[in-house]
Amino acid sequence: FGIAVEEMMGKSRAKPIAHPRQIAMYLARSHTSLSFPDLERIFERDHTTVLYAVRKIEDGLANKDSYLEMDIKRLEDELFKNSK
Repeated sequence: FGIAVEEMMGKSRAKPIAHPRQIAMYLARSHTSLSFPDLERIFERDHTTVLYAVRKIEDGLANKDSYLEMDIKRLEDELFKNSK
């Protein structure tokens, strides 16, 4: 998404930063054994924020948001390209 880790971990609620952060939370929850409290600590967010982020991405995928699906697929391919 072309944003720095510092931006992603920062407090900005601007969509160009918040959306990638939500995707990162979703991917971390989906592909690791991290609990919500773990994600809260890592992303320095409260429980409702992390839960909202994960559910928002899950809802977008369930509703067949093609742009979101492409973003998730691209990121998963990049993350797991050496594990195949």
